[in-house]
Amino acid sequence: MTTTQLDKFLSAYEAAYAYIISFNFNKEIIEGGILVSNVKIFFTKHPGDSEILMEMLFSNVTDLLVGDLMASNSIYVSVEDITSWGREGAKFSVSTEEDTAFSFKCDSINIRFSPRPQSHSEFI
Repeated sequence: MTTTQLDKFLSAYEAAYAYIISFNFNKEIIEGGILVSNVKIFFTKHPGDSEILMEMLFSNVTDLLVGDLMASNSIYVSVEDITSWGREGAKFSVSTEEDTAFSFKCDSINIRFSPRPQSHSEFI
C-alpha cells in the first residue's frame, strides 16, 4: 500500500466503516519455517450489524497490544507510514484513536471492500 492509497483508504474508512465486528490474531509458519503473525479485522457500518463491508489484513505484526475491544462506540483506526524509521519488518504503525483498543506495527496492509454486504461467515 502506498501513501496515496493509504490516504484514500483512510478518508473512505472515516466516512463509512467505523464498527469492528471481528478482530482476529493468528500465527502461521510459512515456507522456510518462518513464523508470521497476522491481524484481520472485519468492519461494519452500524453497531449490531452482521454484514461485513470491509476486511483489513495486517501482515507480519509485531508489538501487538490489545485493550478493550468491547466498546460500542465507533473506533477510528489510525495508520501511520513509518518506513522512514528504518525499522526492519515494520512499515506501518496501527493504533486506535481516543481509546486503547489496540496498537501494533506491521509490514503490509491489504484491504478488501465487499462488493455486496456479506455475513461474517461468508467472508472468512
